[in-house]
Amino acid sequence: MNITIEELKDLYNRANVDWIPHIHDNSIQCCEYDDNNLVGFCQLLDDGTVVNLVVDEKYRNKGIGTKLCKQAIQNGCLFLGCLKKDVPFYNKLGFTVYYTAYSKEHKEFMYYMELESTK
Repeated sequence: MNITIEELKDLYNRANVDWIPHIHDNSIQCCEYDDNNLVGFCQLLDDGTVVNLVVDEKYRNKGIGTKLCKQAIQNGCLFLGCLKKDVPFYNKLGFTVYYTAYSKEHKEFMYYMELESTK
């Protein structure tokens, strides 16, 4: 299902993230809805990288992020980048850190991870 940039902006606001919403061309979009309300989203790029995993704050800790990430893995997700606080979440899904680098945008280190089965 393709979403609109307006839906994504609304989700980012409810998720309390300050990223700039962007829908990548030719990406696989994994979405979770409650009724007609977008509550979770991520994109899988054609190089196997998952980007922008976002879940509405009211819907966190209910398995939505895990479900979206597993959908991305089923569709070919091999890599991702995240903040330190998110590393344990992705470790549980089979990802391991292979590289770290400081992000000026986030003003902290990013942890680049790959799916363990790709090693």
